[in-house]
Amino acid sequence: MTDIAEYRNLIIEHAELRALNIRLSLTGTPADADREARATALMAMAMQEAEAASALAPSDIELLARSLRFSIGELTSMPEESCTDQAARYRAAALKLRRMVDEAE
Repeated sequence: MTDIAEYRNLIIEHAELRALNIRLSLTGTPADADREARATALMAMAMQEAEAASALAPSDIELLARSLRFSIGELTSMPEESCTDQAARYRAAALKLRRMVDEAE
């Protein structure tokens, strides 16, 4: 069973990897400011989510931790892909996570 501290660490690790992916796509154009702002906001939201995690039931923590571990594995092993492909994959993963949460309720 995943404890709250481990779950919080997973949230932060996942956000750091996603922010890194955003920063790696910087191109030296004015659009980079928007990408950097998104990466910074992503980290801020992850910190808020980690702080709020104590309100979750242990079964919810376990389910969400499993999803984060999977996503972290995907992020660390994924080949180079276009931003469009990556966005589509993130949307699909988010929909899958939403279905898993809905089924758990």
